[in-house]
Amino acid sequence: MKAREGPDQVVVAGGGTAGIELCFLLAQAGWKVVLLEASPRLGGRAFSFVSPLLGGEEVDNGPHALVGAYKAFRALLGRLGTEEAFFHAPSLDLSFMDARGRVHRLRAPGVLPAPLHLLAGILTFGALTPGEKLRTALALARLTRKKAIPPGTVGDWLRKRGLQGGPADFLLGPLCRAILNTPEEEASLPLFAAALKESFQGPPWKAALWIPRLPWSRVLGNPARARLAALGVEVRLGTRLEGVD
Repeated sequence: MKAREGPDQVVVAGGGTAGIELCFLLAQAGWKVVLLEASPRLGGRAFSFVSPLLGGEEVDNGPHALVGAYKAFRALLGRLGTEEAFFHAPSLDLSFMDARGRVHRLRAPGVLPAPLHLLAGILTFGALTPGEKLRTALALARLTRKKAIPPGTVGDWLRKRGLQGGPADFLLGPLCRAILNTPEEEASLPLFAAALKESFQGPPWKAALWIPRLPWSRVLGNPARARLAALGVEVRLGTRLEGVD
């Protein structure tokens, strides 16, 4: 469709998290807002769908974990009343199973200040050898202390620092995918470094992973549509923007 912008109307293209948040801000500022979304749902990459292959189970797409440092996204969930729909610990606390079936726990103690809590977690993480622990700790310390991070991918950085194997498989790779929702070979190293600084250089709760208890449709998409409608935002799903006059 083609949309014409009036003197008091704003057309927002895309109903992902940024588009949803923008609609809230504009509507609360008094604008008439029309939200156009090409797909049949809101939420962008964070959505769920019913899978016939799994007997009608609702399956999530997009991020399967968040970190506590996502202040802006948590504020959006607060607008929707769904921030409590997550399991989360007071600090980073994860368990990994290796190829032999052994379980290794990565725990950053909340009683220690940053970044000592992460260092303690790495040094006691049984999935890594002593050499891998040392290389990982030094690499993370250098990365989070730098003010200017050179361009490149997280995968390039892992190879350059000799962090393939255990560090990539059990720690840095999962963190990259959880924080950026992007594989290491595609993820931006500067963005990854910024996210690590935000997560691990503050209170320990910032590094804790948040796991949704409910499918994304009930955490984000459906609540957002209802809340926006209550604010007078016109939501047009299945509508692709082709041009603006």
